[in-house]
Amino acid sequence: MNPMSTLLNHTTAGYKIDQGNGKRLNHLLYMDDLKLYGETPSKLNYLIETVQVFSMDIRMSFGFDKCATVNIKRGKIEDRQQVICNIKQLAPKDTYRYLGLAQNSTIDHTTIKREIREKYNTRLMKLLNTKLSGYNLIKAINAWAIPVLTYSFGVVKWSNTDLEDLDRLTRRQLTKFRNLHTNSSVCRLYVPRRMGGRGLLNIKDLCLKQENGMRQRFMSSSCAIMRLIVAQDKGYTPLNLSCRNRIDKPISIEERVAGWKNGALHGRYPKSLQSEGVDLHSSLAWLKDGKLFPETEGFMMAIQDGVMRTRNYEKNILKQDVVDVCRKCSMRGETIEHITSGCSTLADNAYLGRHNQLAKIIHQQLAIKSELLSKTSPPYYKYSPQPVLESRDTVLYWDRPIITDRTVDHNRPDILFIDKINKTGVIIDIAVPLSRRIKQTETDKITKYENLSYDLKNVWNLKTVKILPFVISVEGIISTEFQKNLKEINLPCSIAKVGQRAVLLQTCHIVRKFLN
Repeated sequence: MNPMSTLLNHTTAGYKIDQGNGKRLNHLLYMDDLKLYGETPSKLNYLIETVQVFSMDIRMSFGFDKCATVNIKRGKIEDRQQVICNIKQLAPKDTYRYLGLAQNSTIDHTTIKREIREKYNTRLMKLLNTKLSGYNLIKAINAWAIPVLTYSFGVVKWSNTDLEDLDRLTRRQLTKFRNLHTNSSVCRLYVPRRMGGRGLLNIKDLCLKQENGMRQRFMSSSCAIMRLIVAQDKGYTPLNLSCRNRIDKPISIEERVAGWKNGALHGRYPKSLQSEGVDLHSSLAWLKDGKLFPETEGFMMAIQDGVMRTRNYEKNILKQDVVDVCRKCSMRGETIEHITSGCSTLADNAYLGRHNQLAKIIHQQLAIKSELLSKTSPPYYKYSPQPVLESRDTVLYWDRPIITDRTVDHNRPDILFIDKINKTGVIIDIAVPLSRRIKQTETDKITKYENLSYDLKNVWNLKTVKILPFVISVEGIISTEFQKNLKEINLPCSIAKVGQRAVLLQTCHIVRKFLN
């Protein structure tokens, strides 16, 4: 189509956009959509005939039935009929859709914004009614719903209020479908998943980035027409090119992360991620894999943000007149930390069940690796470990007291693995503590079983007995030692993801059951 553009540029017809140098503009072309400009009906007719001849030469049909003309004189649309090449003429209130935007002499920004908003909301609702996982839902919103809006950025005048309202609409619909807690961190919603957020695109930031990019393109262009457009655009478009000191800048990812961390409640989880001994990559694997349902993902983030409606939250944040003692044990304050890991009433059932889920995963994989179980064994949540699994080469104990010559206070590790051939032993103990106690828990586990490891080595005539604690916090934060310990027993690193997911699901179940 470039030859046609060249052909039109070589004509003398066109609208004179600068009286000084006589520069003319007679067409805008994108793919097969063409807009022609003429000073008079006769010159416009000449341009149309030029295009028609070119179209016939390349055997391309000219769709007159899809065309329209408009006569503008001194900024006003003339209602007087002037038929040009049998093409219909637009009345003052008529519009023509060019490149997807209804327009006449100008763009009706209010109408277009309303249509785009409705279309965006329709697509958003369709996605929220699907059964997509949390990761795929956010990805679909970014890739299918938000582009409805981005197409108009830089052309349609969106105010900051309009854009903020669209972001609020998105959050409101996510909350309506229970995918986002009302009091969860807003900053975190727009932080990439690799950094602990949900990865939703911020509409206001997208608009500012696109408009700034378009402004830079116009400002840096050496094209004469582009320079004229820059000089003449005095608020006619959202770019407002004649204004050189535009200061609207999108919020950077670093600023959003800082805003998330600075929250009194919201900031506890990101600070825990930065603690010593935390494997950041593994701790955020559940977000990057995105296998949880969006409702579960949003619920877990509310727990991490500390905004669940516990009695302590009602008293200290909502300022309600309530006693913040735990409704189950009636011993301590009912905080989210107490519910997830500190309630004595839940210790023997809920917490033990969560602990055993993680222990089952490691026990089952050890048994399969040692050929004590077949590879077709059931999934971990249906798996019932046997107290003893033994073959000619290995022995695997599950939650069984270990007999030694002398009495040992702690002689019942979660898992004990003995390699008869190499005469080595591994004591494995599982823990699901609070995030701030990961390092201390690992140290306590090693200290706890030192005497047992010493006696096992002597009584069972073993060369080495290692103590390997496997610790994942109630919020899914994983220690750096977790992956190292997996390598010690030759298990794949992917087990950490499976274990993390099991812990997170159990934590959500505990909190739901407690608060409902």
